[in-house]
Amino acid sequence: MDFESISQQRYLSIKELVVEAIGGGVQAEDIKGETNLYDLGLDSFNVINLLVGIEARFGATIAPEELTEDVFTRFDGLVSMVEKHL
Repeated sequence: MDFESISQQRYLSIKELVVEAIGGGVQAEDIKGETNLYDLGLDSFNVINLLVGIEARFGATIAPEELTEDVFTRFDGLVSMVEKHL
């Protein structure tokens, strides 16, 4: 994914939402494009919190059928999904 086309602020904002959702000492610096969010501690409860945060911050509406495991196995996948809804 070409992250030059994504605003740096939006990219960092998504990182912040991931950190808030997972908690447990995860830092934004721990998250790179290839980072598996499940390896950082993402679980089904965190996913709900993360999606509520994304919808609130960006005004996006994400359909449940779009929430495949692939979206969360790489941070890039999550960013791509968010971008698709903006």
